[in-house]
Amino acid sequence: MELIREKMNVSDIELNTMTKIYISEEQNVSDIFEPFGKTVKEKGSVAVERIKIGDNNILVSGTLDYSVLYQAQTTDGINGLNGKISINEQIRIPDISEENTVDVSLEVEKISVSKIADRKIMVKAVIAVTISLRKKREVEIAVSAKENSELCTLTGRISPLEIVADTRETFRIRDEITVPQSRGNLYKIVWNDISLKSVSTKLLDHMIHVGGELYVFMYYITDDKEAPIQWHAGTVSFSGNIEMPDATEEMISYVNVSIRESSLSPLENDMGECEEAKLDVLLNLDIKIYSENEIEMIKDVYCPYCNVIPEIEKSRYNKLLIKNSSKNKYSVNVSDNMMQGQILQICSSYGSFRIEEKEVTKKGLEVKGIINVGAFYISSDDGNPVGVLEKEQNVTAVIDVPEMKRDDEYYISARVEQVSANNVSSEEIEIKVSVIMELIVFEKCDVDIISGIEVRPLDEEVIRNLPMLKGHMVQKGDTIWKLAKENYTTPQSIEKINDIKNGQIKPGDKILIAKSERK
Repeated sequence: MELIREKMNVSDIELNTMTKIYISEEQNVSDIFEPFGKTVKEKGSVAVERIKIGDNNILVSGTLDYSVLYQAQTTDGINGLNGKISINEQIRIPDISEENTVDVSLEVEKISVSKIADRKIMVKAVIAVTISLRKKREVEIAVSAKENSELCTLTGRISPLEIVADTRETFRIRDEITVPQSRGNLYKIVWNDISLKSVSTKLLDHMIHVGGELYVFMYYITDDKEAPIQWHAGTVSFSGNIEMPDATEEMISYVNVSIRESSLSPLENDMGECEEAKLDVLLNLDIKIYSENEIEMIKDVYCPYCNVIPEIEKSRYNKLLIKNSSKNKYSVNVSDNMMQGQILQICSSYGSFRIEEKEVTKKGLEVKGIINVGAFYISSDDGNPVGVLEKEQNVTAVIDVPEMKRDDEYYISARVEQVSANNVSSEEIEIKVSVIMELIVFEKCDVDIISGIEVRPLDEEVIRNLPMLKGHMVQKGDTIWKLAKENYTTPQSIEKINDIKNGQIKPGDKILIAKSERK
């Protein structure tokens, strides 16, 4: 008596943790740049380049890209410079092994650039590290008995999620941005902000579609050195497909899209003039694809002619609970009592959101985070022509998942979309942002799996004492399977004798039960 088994691949999250990397490095200011005066605005982005699993630790290698908009030491001119700092950080993770899959994301939490000397600056950064440790396991499930077997089997359906793809891909965007010719030719870009204004992904057969819009802002100097600093803002649409051989339209995906690298540089035409800027952006896509499979598994087994004892093994599998996208809108008023001059014109606004804490509550997943918003503006102070107003604000949002339990697994990501700024006064700006949170939750389902069976002979005296035919009034909790198993017969026999359709009986029904003929 043998059982037929199917294999089920399960991926379990063994650890979700956060830590921080602290960077403090001196950087030289090249002679091609103006001597450093004071910082107007700094920014940083960080990308993971390599993850190596060691003995109770992981080695994370990456690069911090920083940019700083600054006022020159000797003039009132605005300049910009950028640089790279290598990251090699060993993070202790007890009991990690090569069987684990590790997801690591890095995010710049804080960055500051300060002057040491005319040609030397100090770059300090706090980088938030999010680590997810997963392990795949294979579970064998008994789904049926072999042909001509005397086993009676009771089956039930489960819908486990199996991971089909867990990979990281890139998507490159190249475009050209035209600046207004009336402002003069573009000589040098001293600052740029490139962010995702919107993004969407969709699974297709054997590929994944990605599309959206980038927001691009830049400060630049024209070929007229006496002209004031200029700026330009606009959007760039993108769309394309990435090959994904194992994907189908019906599968479930969770894709986190972020900007890995970006550059904006003057583009010369045939006349040697620069009327356009060359945009080059590399998106990072962390892709997880799941298949929701229907499996008919054996829940119970017996034989009318021998004593079959099933060997039970407890297991767990993931089932999709919810995939949700929520939008939360916030309004932040930003001002500075120490600002020099007044706000003449807002050039651009920006925002970011960082998740700090997550907690499962009765209403769903409560997310606490920090919104950072800011705006560039033109100042009435000739000595400080470009200004920045910036503010951080703590916020709390609840994503509605009332069925969620504390031990359920989930992934969540957040990004800012639709940032806008308006003058409240000559010294205050109102910035409105929308925060998009993408959440996928996997319910942890416990299941008893029959891993094997032990066969023993029946007590023949008990069998001899059973009546050949007996009447029975159906009680609450009775099922045809239960009655057949207790009386050493088959469900088919009870259904045939009593002309029962679809296996349905109810309390109070009177039925006949015949003992199976012994073999």
